[in-house]
Amino acid sequence: MRRLLIIPEWLVLLPVWRRLFKSTGLHWVFGIATGVIWFVILFVVLVATTVETLTEEELARKLTDPDLVQAVDLIDAGRYQEAIELLDAYIENHPEDGHAYNERGFAHGKAGNVDQALADMNKAIELDPEDPVFHANRGGANVDLGHLEEAIADYNRAVALRPDYALAYSERGYVYSLLGQLDLALADFNRALELDPDLAIAHGNRAATYQELTDPQVSGDDLDGAIEARPTDPFPYIQRGIARANSGDFDNALADMNKALELDPRSALALVHRAGIALAQGHPAEALEDANKAIELAPTDPMAYAIRATVHAGLGNVDQTRSDLDRAISLADNSDMRAEFERLLEDLESQ
Repeated sequence: MRRLLIIPEWLVLLPVWRRLFKSTGLHWVFGIATGVIWFVILFVVLVATTVETLTEEELARKLTDPDLVQAVDLIDAGRYQEAIELLDAYIENHPEDGHAYNERGFAHGKAGNVDQALADMNKAIELDPEDPVFHANRGGANVDLGHLEEAIADYNRAVALRPDYALAYSERGYVYSLLGQLDLALADFNRALELDPDLAIAHGNRAATYQELTDPQVSGDDLDGAIEARPTDPFPYIQRGIARANSGDFDNALADMNKALELDPRSALALVHRAGIALAQGHPAEALEDANKAIELAPTDPMAYAIRATVHAGLGNVDQTRSDLDRAISLADNSDMRAEFERLLEDLESQ
């Protein structure tokens, strides 16, 4: 009822897979290193962050039960299993409360239980089919399951019920971008920003789409706008840093990653990209330090292992490169990502 979720952090927007791994003509080690560096630098992620979709007054009216309020506090604190257990008990006594199912679905989604999340979103909609946020949240669950057409239908219903629902337009645009329908994606991002000019995620989504359409000036303007809208959010800085690295502006890209880490020292995403930039600048020791820290913070993040494999490849450490690529493959939850890692491993094994 409050949030539009459950798009995972590593879903891909840009269809850049095949053009990232071109051979450099150098020794195979540096071919692999260069390929993964640019894969990491250009791998733009569009995170659907926890976003308030109701005003505080609306939220206060809808969440009046102390158990529901406590469950929301637990979710916001990252204590998802505790929230789920509390909501299980609440729903047993209040089986007709759609908001409780929505909150439990949100908690399940954050905990990685996407099938349960979808089931709860379905139940919430069954109980209150006129709530646009329930449809939008189910759209997020469908994206997480790879059901993109179903997600589009959910977002269509959300904006039909609430035509001023800026975040739903932004997320529908994101799904269109995943489907390669960039014109429709841009139209939705534009509509979202007409409704809410300060919606940072829409600025970031539109910027990434303009990058894919090779319009870097407009993309840069959008990323600047995202930072202006949310200057204390590290993610727009990461996105702008990726764009700057893509254009070869490594010094300013590094400054953006440093700013992101100043805002969130535990951002594995910023560390992964800073490691890629450091390696591109010829600083393997700094890159390895960042890669190791990223893995410590996010031990199930495939990109952290991919960038560390890059460092080891550049240093000629074949066994460590193979080990990290194996780990990245085992953790990759996107088939295209996994296929590229497997191809790199095949290149390694053929040498």
